[in-house]
Amino acid sequence: MRPLGHSKTALKAAQEYMTLRKEGQAVLMKETAWKHNVPLREVKCAYRAIIKTENIFIPVRKPEVWINRFCNQLNLPEAVRNEATTICQLTSRATSGTSVSISAAAVLYIACRKRDLPFYQRRLSETAGCSEVALRNRYRRMLQVVEQLRDQKEGAS
Repeated sequence: MRPLGHSKTALKAAQEYMTLRKEGQAVLMKETAWKHNVPLREVKCAYRAIIKTENIFIPVRKPEVWINRFCNQLNLPEAVRNEATTICQLTSRATSGTSVSISAAAVLYIACRKRDLPFYQRRLSETAGCSEVALRNRYRRMLQVVEQLRDQKEGAS
């Protein structure tokens, strides 16, 4: 049954977004909205309506998927990808309930800094689809968590 009050194009875009999410692909809703030439607000409303009427469960995306996507888009070396994945697994509990794409971008920025790769926050924030401020704030929060984990590990040794 089609949810009432939503355009066919918005519903089609929301359905495509939902399908890509179910497949585990890293995709932003605004990319799907842009592809279908529909305002993001309409796609969001249609997406919520579909989930509500169809009673569908969409699993939460894992940051590792976003890390792979960002590394491919930015042509980052495999060592950075591995470092970022390791950091992401360490900080998984600290980042629950936050935007997965921004967390993945912050973890990548930490990994680039650890490897002394010259990398700009602007380039990473544009790729992640967020603002530089959001990336910087998440980077600071993630860095604190990484340092706390490191201190706990050293204290236990």
